[in-house]
Amino acid sequence: MKTIIPASATAKITMRLVPDQDPERVFERVAGYVTSQCVPFATVEVKGPLGAAPPVAFDATDPAIEMGRQALRFGFGAEPVLVRCGGSIPVAGTFWQELAKPIVLMGFSLDSDGAHSANEHFRVESFLNGAKASACFIDAFAR
Repeated sequence: MKTIIPASATAKITMRLVPDQDPERVFERVAGYVTSQCVPFATVEVKGPLGAAPPVAFDATDPAIEMGRQALRFGFGAEPVLVRCGGSIPVAGTFWQELAKPIVLMGFSLDSDGAHSANEHFRVESFLNGAKASACFIDAFAR
């Protein structure tokens, strides 16, 4: 146990945005809220944003998305679950703007894998199933 109080603390906050949210406005509002919560005997400095991208959403009935679903069924032997995440990955918006085509994001990990956490892990079985799903998707997309 530590017997001292540290002189400073830092935090990095990342946010996944949903359609129609403006990254700059979200940053300003969060920064304002964090600043407003600072106790009188301390100071807070908000830096950023370190990077921002507008969110995008795609039509789940698009043929490319359906190819991804079929590929996941093949690779994992189960019905895939469509979740709304990953649409604020900066390159997704760039691809959408430049190509006007949906981006197929296929996740191969489980919620219990702790993605981006200190205890992140990834099962070999998920890796192999993901490789099968990827090959199936590329084959279907190339036709």
